[in-house]
Amino acid sequence: SEVHLLQQLQHRSFTAEQQAVVRSHDERQKWAGALAKMLSDAGTPAALWLASEPRSLSALGAGRRTAALRKHVRVLQKYTSWLLATRCRAFPTSIDDLLDYLRLRAEEPCSRGSLGSVKSSLVFFETVAGLEGSRKQTAQPLFGVLFSELLTVCRAGVPPRPAPRPFFALLAALEYLVCDCAEVPAYRLHGWWHLLQAWGVLRHDDHLGLSPQALHLEFDGLYSV
Repeated sequence: SEVHLLQQLQHRSFTAEQQAVVRSHDERQKWAGALAKMLSDAGTPAALWLASEPRSLSALGAGRRTAALRKHVRVLQKYTSWLLATRCRAFPTSIDDLLDYLRLRAEEPCSRGSLGSVKSSLVFFETVAGLEGSRKQTAQPLFGVLFSELLTVCRAGVPPRPAPRPFFALLAALEYLVCDCAEVPAYRLHGWWHLLQAWGVLRHDDHLGLSPQALHLEFDGLYSV
């Protein structure tokens, strides 16, 4: 039955979810470690805190998702590499260092979204580093004025690409597969879930919160509490 197929799907998804949690934790620790190294090289207040509390490494994410943390660290790594190559230091000593880097990025050419990502990563770094007052360069009024000026010379970003829609022929083939009792249950299971995604306009992980016991099939659809 459809509920039995969903139970099998949820069991497999639970195992896959556990593995995903482990991978996500390892990935987060990897990028948190890279961020900690930059904080230490720059001699920030957060580096002293990490030296006394090494188990607090994961807190460097400041509540960001692993993907967001990875993106910030990659942007910051490019910035610190540029600083070392051109200024022979791992941390900017004046707002000129920061503005020179942003000007070079804007001349690449660079989209407004990419330049905004650089700014958000720098704000993230200063927040996590525990910088205050004049050391927080992105909070200075001069930075805001010049950054707005740089955005005017950047090109517009590429519009997002919509997700591809499934062909009706594919949906019909999946329906035929699900209704064929002679087919392998695993194939029917995956086909049924893909149909549920298509007709219910669901995301790929929406089934993770479903409870098979709360599902009931009516003549007009599938319902859950």
